[in-house]
Amino acid sequence: MSQEWQITQEEINEMLAQYQQYQQQAEVFAQQLRLIEMSLSDIHKAIATIEGMGKREAGEESLVPIGAGSFIHAVLTRPDTVVLGVGAGVCLEEGVDVAREKLGKRREEIESAMGDLRKRLSELTGKIQQIQQVLVQVQRAEEQQLQQPIVG
Repeated sequence: MSQEWQITQEEINEMLAQYQQYQQQAEVFAQQLRLIEMSLSDIHKAIATIEGMGKREAGEESLVPIGAGSFIHAVLTRPDTVVLGVGAGVCLEEGVDVAREKLGKRREEIESAMGDLRKRLSELTGKIQQIQQVLVQVQRAEEQQLQQPIVG
């Protein structure tokens, strides 16, 4: 063995505990990413719908998306106004341009949060891989030790 080093069982146990903790955090981050991606998708759909409806005239019939690739027939009464959710179940009426701008800002915030979360997940994945490498080295060293003949 070119490099001799020893690691105690206690240190191995600590690494294993840390590994499990990192794995759990990575799962939470991955779940958060999926939720954020769904929010981003909703915002993209809302912006596309606003842009489509903004070109319509009052009284026109239109198909309005309701989610899951489904639509309803509707007659537009105020296509220049959007009821925009602002959080906590509160909605405000906004003009099309203002609503598009606010949704664009939300999209930017969500994309930024996604970037931060992906960075944190990547760092966590790196730590997990480092622990895996050390544990593999320990396992190999133990296997080599077991294969050496006992001289007595």
